[in-house]
Amino acid sequence: MAPELTAMRDFQFGPYKMMVGQLGAIHPASLVFDTSHHFRQSLKNPREFSSTMTPCDRAPVEIWQNIFLILAQTESIPEFDELECQFWGRKPQLSSTRGPLILPRTPSLLSQVCSQWRECAQGMPDLWNVLSVKSPRYASQYNSSQYTGIAKLVKRRLSLSRFMPLKICVDAKDDIEFARLIIPALLPFSQLWETMHLYAPPLAFANLDSLHASNIPHLVSLKTVSQMFVPGATASPSELTCIPLTDRISTIRRLCTSFLPSSTSPVYGALEELHIQQIRSETRLILLVLASCPRLKVLTLSGFGLTMPLTNSPAASQPALIMPELEALNLEHPVGREALLDSLVLPHLQSLFLCGKSSGESGQSVLNCINRLKERSDVSSLERLSISLEMHSMDHSILIAFLRANPSLKYLWIDDTYKFMNQPFITSYFFDTLTKRFSESNPIGEALLCPQLESLKLTGCSEFEDAKLLTFLKSRCPLECYKANIRSKDAPTATLARVHISVKRKMEAELLETVHQWEEMGYLINLDSRS
Repeated sequence: MAPELTAMRDFQFGPYKMMVGQLGAIHPASLVFDTSHHFRQSLKNPREFSSTMTPCDRAPVEIWQNIFLILAQTESIPEFDELECQFWGRKPQLSSTRGPLILPRTPSLLSQVCSQWRECAQGMPDLWNVLSVKSPRYASQYNSSQYTGIAKLVKRRLSLSRFMPLKICVDAKDDIEFARLIIPALLPFSQLWETMHLYAPPLAFANLDSLHASNIPHLVSLKTVSQMFVPGATASPSELTCIPLTDRISTIRRLCTSFLPSSTSPVYGALEELHIQQIRSETRLILLVLASCPRLKVLTLSGFGLTMPLTNSPAASQPALIMPELEALNLEHPVGREALLDSLVLPHLQSLFLCGKSSGESGQSVLNCINRLKERSDVSSLERLSISLEMHSMDHSILIAFLRANPSLKYLWIDDTYKFMNQPFITSYFFDTLTKRFSESNPIGEALLCPQLESLKLTGCSEFEDAKLLTFLKSRCPLECYKANIRSKDAPTATLARVHISVKRKMEAELLETVHQWEEMGYLINLDSRS
């Protein structure tokens, strides 16, 4: 059965539960036919019609509205599905050139069933206030008139949102003609913009020049994405022009861009999350920008550029920049940013994410910078650590030493997918260090590594003995302490609450059977084994 009909069948709404349940036995095509047929009969004989109405016809409008909302919530829009990304601002891997050009599809599909549904759907602004539109996969097969038609459709859909806050994504890729037609179609609704994602060539952003702060009073999240600068390549001056819009927003809380406003811009005053894509003079400019962000809590740096030197003098002579509110630091392609890290003081740092390439150089220099940063900031330990590095030239002993320097870790994710380029991180020795040790003097047991760890995620691993993993699970996930993620009062701090391990090989039957039994009892332990 189609998901839409399943949602309708399972929908419960007071006394109309049985009525709506009957929808599961009705074919979608018959819904169109029956509704239009009964509508014509009602015009001929209203009394007879009232006695022959189907459950669909008798259902109050409120029932349909709730069903429509349920259906709309089941549709995923990759560009807004931030759970697919490890940090905000990164384009989801699920985004594709294939598929519908406009999402979500649910409101349009509901409007095509019959006139009754169309009237109901088009009278629900909260069905139309989210919009994702992208350029076609083969732009050469489209002409200007077709692009104009898409722009008109965009306007029509947004007009149905009435006064609801808008969440919009435009993915034009490198198609500047498409961007120049779609972006102007959004401008009449700028007063309602709340979230705006723009993937387009920089020249297309000129359409935003006419906007001022009064035109975008509710915009709190802005993401602009364009092609990254490649070291050694040249770019025309027009491609390096800043986006004037970012200089005029004082209400924004989240900003992701390659075109940073000047350090004196009012945009930084209320900013809580900043994702800076690659810029050329990273250290020099970023320090000026960060000094203007007193409320910043999350900082993300991405791109392949190397950090420029601070000045001609050594970095040690530069005054440290204190960021009192920053809690999370995300670094994509971190090698080369050591000078920047050595210039920061982050007294409330809790979370670190390292990903991307290291260009064959050792990532140990970055870990050393983080250790110095913690010491300088008087931070005893991180609470969250995620590592997904390619070509990092480190072995498991370097990782374990870094974990040992963070005894209060509560969340740990290690991606070992790229072990064919490096020495593996996840080994038998890794599980040995995480396994609790029991003794007569300490019957509760003590873990050598990460004693306060609550959530562990390991992906793409295979270079370990199954017996070591089983011993680790039995010591850190005892059945008597955790069940359905509920911590007992007497549970030791070294007990894990969630475990997810993705293994790229076959596992021993004993290990799989043990994990399966724990899962059936409600424990949050997942072992994904793939040969």
